[in-house]
Amino acid sequence: MKREEPVKLASLKARGRASTLMLGVLLLIGCASAPERPFTLIDSSEAWVQMKTPPDDSAAIIAAAGESTREMLNDKKKYQATWFARKTDDYLIYFQVRGNGDSACGDEAPEFYKDEDGRWVVDRLSRISICKQ
Repeated sequence: MKREEPVKLASLKARGRASTLMLGVLLLIGCASAPERPFTLIDSSEAWVQMKTPPDDSAAIIAAAGESTREMLNDKKKYQATWFARKTDDYLIYFQVRGNGDSACGDEAPEFYKDEDGRWVVDRLSRISICKQ
């Protein structure tokens, strides 16, 4: 019996490490793919569809959006950015403030669309969560 005990103990330790590693991998996958909380600034009746990647025109959209949108896209520690599409040439970037728990305080979702001349236009103020102090 004394010979079996070290083998069992080593086997249990290996299983424990493997389980811990798998749990860590699953948590990382979940964090990378899931939003921190629901997209509360979007009404489900508006038919926005979440995109897996930014649209092909994203560089032109970001250029038209201005400096504040570029800063928010670059500040990955503060914001999680998720792209949505509704129809051709109609996009939305949903910025969620990280670390706010269930609160949408500070979230923004500017919409981008093309005008009659084919230029990108941003509607920045229609979807913003104002924080009460």
